[in-house]
Amino acid sequence: RRNSDREVFALGADGQYSVLDNDYGLAYSNEFTQYRIGVNIKKIAKTWDYTVGFNVDPNRTVSYRTVGGVEQDKLAFNRVNFSPMFRINYKPDRTTNLRVDYRGRTIQPSINQIAPVQDITNPLVLTLGNPDLKPSYSNNLMATFQSFNAKNQMAFNVGLFGYYTFDDIVSNTHYDPATGVRTTSFRNASGTWMGNLHSSLSVPLRNRAFSFRLGMFNQLYQGQSFINDVKNKALTFRTRERLTLTYRNDWLDMSVGGMFGFYSVNNSLSVQSDARTYDYGGNYQVAITLPYGFRIDSDVEYNTNSGYSFALNEWLWNASLSYSFLRDKAGTLRVKGYDILAQRSNISRSATALAIEESMTNTIGRYVMVDFIYRFNIFSGGGSRSDYQRSNIGGPPFGGRRF
Repeated sequence: RRNSDREVFALGADGQYSVLDNDYGLAYSNEFTQYRIGVNIKKIAKTWDYTVGFNVDPNRTVSYRTVGGVEQDKLAFNRVNFSPMFRINYKPDRTTNLRVDYRGRTIQPSINQIAPVQDITNPLVLTLGNPDLKPSYSNNLMATFQSFNAKNQMAFNVGLFGYYTFDDIVSNTHYDPATGVRTTSFRNASGTWMGNLHSSLSVPLRNRAFSFRLGMFNQLYQGQSFINDVKNKALTFRTRERLTLTYRNDWLDMSVGGMFGFYSVNNSLSVQSDARTYDYGGNYQVAITLPYGFRIDSDVEYNTNSGYSFALNEWLWNASLSYSFLRDKAGTLRVKGYDILAQRSNISRSATALAIEESMTNTIGRYVMVDFIYRFNIFSGGGSRSDYQRSNIGGPPFGGRRF
């Protein structure tokens, strides 16, 4: 159950805001009831297993609007959605695993998208719901492969995720150049899809002190919207690649890396602008373990870009001094300075089939934090401190956290 209740009062003859203005007020309720009936079959073998099944989701939606305490409009409709699922898991040994999942998903429209009432609180940006909207249906596919060689400490993983949506709920925007008023409603359109491919490879060199890690992220996405009742398809591509070289010994932990990013958007409507941006960066991290429980950490990162409406050229430096004490060095007192050069700026770009938006967010400038950290081992005997000690540089295979 979702309720939206907004009351707006105008200035009355008594000089108080006591006159209820029903044109700007809104009381709208939406009740959504869904049942799920599912059947799954699972088979388990020595090195693999699979599950296949489907769900039947009957649902009912009831929406009504109230003005001045009187019910004005009521909508009620019933639907039945089908959601198949499939999963296969292949594990030939303890260090190799392949998993593939498919699942269907139904997404209901929000109350603002279906309310047949025009929101006029902003006279230049009007919103009108569409009570005839159907739920969208998303087909989701995910596949992951992981492999770890314990002998040479090499780790590799790759992941694929994608979806295709039928009856996606998209915006339909009308713009009046004479008045500057933009009116947005909603409608269904099939053909929204996305594909993600990410992977990482961690390989130690021959003497094991040096290792390198390669991380890749790639995304292709097609979104849709209507502009003055004409469909626009926006195809966006995003990639981000990072390479890191690490050196470790008993007292020194050091890494240096570089990053490259690319982002592009192409629209089917010529009135919508296409764009391409590039991001570049590099970083250096070092951790030095000193006698008597002292430790120095420092990281420096440089970022720049091209293709944005505003340029970025920043150096980010964080540094800390810590002292570990108590039994088994369980307690740590740390003083850390953040953004010491006061150059941090957050720039982001998002693109839809309706607009391209760039934003720069103000953040806290340089600051210092004093921390007390206490580590404890909740596992039974047999482990060593190196099993749970957290490292500030690098990470374990498959993107987990190291303690």
